[in-house]
Amino acid sequence: MLSTSTKNPYSMSQAYGRQPGAHKRMKHAQIHIVLALLLYSLRSGLARHHTRQPSGVIDTRGGQLSDGLTSTDLPYNDGSLSRELQIVPDPPHNSTMSLNLPVCRDIPNTGKFTGHWVDHPDRNYRGLYDQHSACPAWAHDFDCENSAQPADKNPALLAYEYRKVFQPDECRLNPWDTKGFEKCMLGRRIIFIGDSMTWQMYTSLACLLAPVTESGVGGMWDTVPKNTTVTGEYKGREWPEGRHIMKQYWAQVKLKNGGELIARCFGRFNGTLWDDVFAEIGPLNERDVIIVNFGAWYPRFNYHEIRTPFEAFKLDVKEIFMEKLAKSPAHTFWRINSPSHFGGHTGTFTAIQEMLMPEGVPKRQHCDPVTVGEYWYRDTVLSTLKECGEPCKKIRLLPVFDLSTARHNSHHGTFGRGRDVGFTDCRHFCLNVIDWWNILLYSMLCF
Repeated sequence: MLSTSTKNPYSMSQAYGRQPGAHKRMKHAQIHIVLALLLYSLRSGLARHHTRQPSGVIDTRGGQLSDGLTSTDLPYNDGSLSRELQIVPDPPHNSTMSLNLPVCRDIPNTGKFTGHWVDHPDRNYRGLYDQHSACPAWAHDFDCENSAQPADKNPALLAYEYRKVFQPDECRLNPWDTKGFEKCMLGRRIIFIGDSMTWQMYTSLACLLAPVTESGVGGMWDTVPKNTTVTGEYKGREWPEGRHIMKQYWAQVKLKNGGELIARCFGRFNGTLWDDVFAEIGPLNERDVIIVNFGAWYPRFNYHEIRTPFEAFKLDVKEIFMEKLAKSPAHTFWRINSPSHFGGHTGTFTAIQEMLMPEGVPKRQHCDPVTVGEYWYRDTVLSTLKECGEPCKKIRLLPVFDLSTARHNSHHGTFGRGRDVGFTDCRHFCLNVIDWWNILLYSMLCF
């Protein structure tokens, strides 16, 4: 606060004039007054910032200070500012394309890609859903409008979820363009290999590319035996005899310009199965793209397995990277593991819910948010890349974890899917979320 004497500059100069060095002290006092007024103004303008934020985080209640500063960081009492402050206004919360941000192209290979989901300004916006209404037969599943029971249908939640769009923190994503992606696919094959989450990503892309597709075939692996020679039984790492990997989905799609989508989805990794699949696909070249992930069948803890499946995940990731991908000429994306929303601190699926049902544990009626997520998968991947070094430099990470973790309401389980097998499916997303994985791929692959 300023003293009452500062209201009369003449009386203040008179007071300083009766002392040695008065002129210099008066000048210092005036400087202090200006600084005090400046700081008072800043404090008033930033009054809404009462809590510390991590660097770069924007408080949705007010503006952001440069370098992540908030009002509690300001040195109000030392008579000076430690750095120049620049107030950055909030970004608009209704569109991903109106921000003055660079296009997301060269995304760092850290597996992280943060942002927030915002409402589209059009309350009737349904994302890319209208294109899914014409999904071909070889890509028709994972639709949350097809809930398990009529009583589970929740049109209000569905409309709310499908109106959301993803807004990255550091850049903006190119809007989806079917013709643009088709052009990018010229002379190229995209090979999806992994578990059912990989099938979801393939399904989304096959639906989005339906208008430029010439032909296709796909479905459960066992329903298309005439199209594949890979029919044997394969065992997961450290699995007991008699237990075999589930071969889930198989698809082969040809676009009008000759590009291809290929899906080979199975639950756990096996090196021989991998080799047999790629022997059938044929020789790879530098135009080919492999999108791979295994993770859903490697829970951190598992009731069924004596050894922790996560230990097998570490060994399998090392073999995939060092023995398979590092030696392949194809352009490779490792899709970072997506979050599960089974409730609890980390969202881990322990595979014990079914076992406990007879003991009185109620079935989960919806999918819950998580506060941490299964971050250890990403840590393992980054550690393996570092250990592999130069041979793995060309492996890029498709960072879908942070993008997806906020979307617990867009899991199948919230809409009734999965309850018929004893537990709510809180792993598989509605396609509105998965579409954004492919929008991210579009920016990273085609620009």
